[in-house]
Formats: sequence, C-alpha cells, structure tokens
Amino acid sequence: MDISVQSVNNGIASTNEERWVRVKGRPEGANIGRVIGSREMDHGVGHCSFILFEETGEVATYRSRDTEPAPKPA
Repeated sequence: MDISVQSVNNGIASTNEERWVRVKGRPEGANIGRVIGSREMDHGVGHCSFILFEETGEVATYRSRDTEPAPKPA
C-alpha cells in the first residue's frame, strides 16, 4: 500500500490523498467509499483501512485484501 501519511495517532495513519475503494461483499451501490486512514493489523498480518461511505455517513474498517481501487462516485 502506497499512501502519503498525514498524521499518526494511536497507530492509525490518516492520509490527505483522496483514494476510493470498492469493498468486496457489500451491496452494489453501497460498496464504494473513501479511505480516511489505515493501520497495521495485530500481529503484523496485514493492513486494514478505515473507509468513509459518504452516502450514509458510515465509517467502517475492512482488511485491505477485501478492497480494490475504484473511481470516485459521480
């Protein structure tokens, strides 16, 4: 994962880059969100991303392997 880190607080890196992802397994139409931060998972088994779904205001955490790059919603 190649992100520009803006700040780190309690192990969570936030970024000022606008990066959108599609989350595998979420319903179509509610599966694209903006990455607002990331952190290494416990025991160094990968990264997870904090994703803001702007349509609903929901913030959820997903493993990076469960996401793929997506275009910004229109």
